[in-house]
Amino acid sequence: FNKLRRKTEMIEFAPLDYLPIFEILKKICQNEKIKFEEIILKGLARRAGNDARAAINDLETLSIETKELTKKSLEELGERNQQDSILNALFKIFKTTDPKVAISAFDNVKENLDEQLLWLDENLPKEYTKPEDLAKAYDKLSKADVFNRRIRRWQHYRFLVYINALITAGIAVSKKEKYKHHVQYKPTGKLLKLWWAKQKSMKKKAIAEKIAEKTHSSKKEVLKNTLPYLQVSFKKNKIFREELTNELDLSMEEVEWLRK
Repeated sequence: FNKLRRKTEMIEFAPLDYLPIFEILKKICQNEKIKFEEIILKGLARRAGNDARAAINDLETLSIETKELTKKSLEELGERNQQDSILNALFKIFKTTDPKVAISAFDNVKENLDEQLLWLDENLPKEYTKPEDLAKAYDKLSKADVFNRRIRRWQHYRFLVYINALITAGIAVSKKEKYKHHVQYKPTGKLLKLWWAKQKSMKKKAIAEKIAEKTHSSKKEVLKNTLPYLQVSFKKNKIFREELTNELDLSMEEVEWLRK
């Protein structure tokens, strides 16, 4: 690789300013007959954070149903932070029949694969109302789940490519045409339980980290040997509770967790 590099010329691709991105979006709008105002389109280009692909994805998301880019839809988009929302990812999959559009839907979401599968499982019946479309989509989802279980059993991570194709492009092309109705996508009860468990775990780890810093111990050791006993004293002894709260600068949420 070093020999190859010495014989090549390195080209730096500087980040795009918003104006070139605006021109790209303007051309797309004109070609696709999307109604727009230049000031709103420039706002969309600015929010993309020098990322032309992100801007194009946002434009498609905002105009796919109405063929119009409005100030209201731009405001709803919010500030882009390079991390897509799971709702936007579902929208890209459910509201297109183009596999090229759907394939990258989950590329920048923070949710892991298991959570993505749960979101799809919960919201597919709300979006795909035709039995034949729903059956085809669930067939793709079930095959993805089979590959996911094989990864857990054998650690064959190459299956991730197949899973992504099935749950994005596969589900997108399972319908004959795009559905026009509006659906409010929601998490499953299981997802909410996972979220609450994650929040509790984060508080526990944050407290353990503060104790570890004060006692010059490892966080793992605190979680195993210190925190369980400290929590008992924290509940029963008011003076100890007040002193520890001040010493560790505990937040109200952390105090509530220790008192439970």
